[in-house]
Amino acid sequence: MMTEIDAQAYEFFVEEATELLHTLEPGLINISQNHEIQTLRKLMRAAHSIKGGADCIGLMEIQQIAHDLENGIRALERENTVFDLELENLLLQVFDCLRSPTREQIETGKYDQKTAIDKAKQVFEELENKLGHPLEAAAEFPEVPMEEGDMAKFLFTEEIPSGLHRWESLLAGKNDSNSGLSIKEELKRQAEMFATLGTMLLNLLGFTSIAETTIKTLDVNLKYSGKIAKLALVDFWAWQKAVLAGTLKEEIQVPHC
Repeated sequence: MMTEIDAQAYEFFVEEATELLHTLEPGLINISQNHEIQTLRKLMRAAHSIKGGADCIGLMEIQQIAHDLENGIRALERENTVFDLELENLLLQVFDCLRSPTREQIETGKYDQKTAIDKAKQVFEELENKLGHPLEAAAEFPEVPMEEGDMAKFLFTEEIPSGLHRWESLLAGKNDSNSGLSIKEELKRQAEMFATLGTMLLNLLGFTSIAETTIKTLDVNLKYSGKIAKLALVDFWAWQKAVLAGTLKEEIQVPHC
């Protein structure tokens, strides 16, 4: 039986993977024209995040495919890489090897593990032949620091702000979700997502504390839920800015809502 934390982790994976696939596809479609180092690192981070999310919830074949795609993108940083249409086509086939089982899992709750791995193995072999070296060799390349630093900074640059903008929309009375949940319930759902990020992926206890305190307070103070959510929003944004600036302060780590 799936525990509450497992359910939250799975929900996060579904939302994150959907967004990251949308990041990967246009980047790979245009890679023969746009293969600046920043573009390659952005695509590599997206594959890395899908890999980590799949690993957290036990989707090991998807994790492996995302891992191989990450190495494949890293391998493109070699100076002798020829960015032609053949390479672009192979990368799109590799992307489909990741997208198909991921979508199947999201839409049906399961995916054909053997088919996913068998198809990916064949395409990755073709990519290796094109590049002229094993993809695993790319894992041995000297690590190039990512533009936003570690995974925490990546998430606080892209994922957290997206959630906070949604939080702001909910406070403004805009609820675009088709879940049928009330605005208060959607706020709690978003706070639960933040708590999952803090405990499972970021290990940032102060950020998690804000989310958990907000959830509990929303449960017992229906009358003041709007005020609670506004105060929490201030704390969440303070954390987001402090993480990116590398200036976490004690007062930011304690929620005031």
